[in-house]
Amino acid sequence: MGEARRRKWRCGCGAYNKAVDVVCEQCGTEQPFSAAPASRSRCPFDGQALGPNRYCARGGGYPIGSPCPFACPLCGHPLEWSGACFSCHGAPSGSREDWQYPGDRWEFDEMDGTPRGDGKHWLRIVPGPRPVASVADSKLLMRGVLDVVTGRRTEAEVHALIDSTFAAARAAKVTGGAP
Repeated sequence: MGEARRRKWRCGCGAYNKAVDVVCEQCGTEQPFSAAPASRSRCPFDGQALGPNRYCARGGGYPIGSPCPFACPLCGHPLEWSGACFSCHGAPSGSREDWQYPGDRWEFDEMDGTPRGDGKHWLRIVPGPRPVASVADSKLLMRGVLDVVTGRRTEAEVHALIDSTFAAARAAKVTGGAP
């Protein structure tokens, strides 16, 4: 008997089940996502049948715990849920000033920790590609964070700075020059 066939998972009720069983034979509880076989075809959170790339139509996104199914359009390496490519950084030139997020940005919660949707699926928030802050802008924004920590600025002031900095960066990328 092969090793995979002998593996079992333990349900919260205490019963042991075969690795291929998606539902506990004793209580009917669905197998935890982390213990599920790689070929799992149902969402671990709402039971919806998943699409070929593991998209859950009922949850409107990808179940948390799923690897990001997208590849960088430039180099073909896997993207992060943020849309970032850590291989080419979305810049065919390789120059730091040309970096961008080549993919869409996906999130499951807000910045304050409240869930987006049901909080159990990666939801598409911003389409890609998107600019990355320049080195100069990164330094300016980090200085803003330091100002909040030292009490020289409020969080609201720094958020306004961030918003204006990225608005200017987006305008420069769209127009091909200075905002």
